[in-house]
Amino acid sequence: MGSATRVRRSRCVLGGGVAACTAGGALLGWGARRAVDWLVAHGGVPLPLGGLWRRLAALGEPLGTLSFPVLGLLAGGYVAYHLWAGQLTATVTDDTLTIRRLSAAHSVPRAATTAVYVERADVVVLGAAGEEALRVKGDLPAGGLGAALTAHRWPWCPDGDPHEKSYRRFVPDDPALTPTVNALLKARADARARGLRDTADELRRTVATADLVVHDRKRDQYWRRTTPPG
Repeated sequence: MGSATRVRRSRCVLGGGVAACTAGGALLGWGARRAVDWLVAHGGVPLPLGGLWRRLAALGEPLGTLSFPVLGLLAGGYVAYHLWAGQLTATVTDDTLTIRRLSAAHSVPRAATTAVYVERADVVVLGAAGEEALRVKGDLPAGGLGAALTAHRWPWCPDGDPHEKSYRRFVPDDPALTPTVNALLKARADARARGLRDTADELRRTVATADLVVHDRKRDQYWRRTTPPG
């Protein structure tokens, strides 16, 4: 199959999500105005950022009424922008898989790839030694991506990581791991518990330099080696 196949989220679905975020923000702002009016009338009820809400509510008309939907519209627009900016486009050929987000693109060659699968919202590509050659967060439809990869004879794994049975749960001070890796995985567990996703991703990449792959299952971390020891 010589021509490239492009995969991305349907424009209708994406457009609907953007419109829903924007309209929902405006409606939420309108509802907030009604709620603030009621709370202000019942002064014994505490308001988060109470001074700000009261000042907005006290504006003369029509500013007092319009300010809340406008703020909601801006908040919804902010969410909608991130929804749009986070969309991925995958271009599949017989030789290369390229995943692009806005101006950033990541490409992997077919010859060095042993598996491609989707883990939750992540597209994961495994290299020749079973290492993670690429992991990209996004919204690519797994069915469309799988169909494109299969058509171009890529090793698509619809059931997930083919090395799933090789993982073992991380426990602090695991004697099978070096002190450095133990420390890194402890730090990563702390980052995940605190919701520091970027830090956790960076630590995952650092652990990968020790020829290890880290897999998350709920609150626990699991790991495996990229090649059998010895």
